[in-house]
Amino acid sequence: MDKDQRHQEWVSRIEDFKASGLTMVAWCESRQYSIHQLKYWLRKLSPVKLTPHLLQPRSIHHEPFPVLKVSI
Repeated sequence: MDKDQRHQEWVSRIEDFKASGLTMVAWCESRQYSIHQLKYWLRKLSPVKLTPHLLQPRSIHHEPFPVLKVSI
């Protein structure tokens, strides 16, 4: 099986997992897959999507610490 076939096969498996309503462990046991395989492919096929506002540079404005005078 080449890389593209394996990728497409896991896309189908992930869709099946999500539609099943089962926990990861139950789904893996019922189909004889390793939980580690499922977690790997979930991460691989679900990249973190950064929203544009997180990519914008921000300036940091530091307020001076208030000074508290104490007399004894």
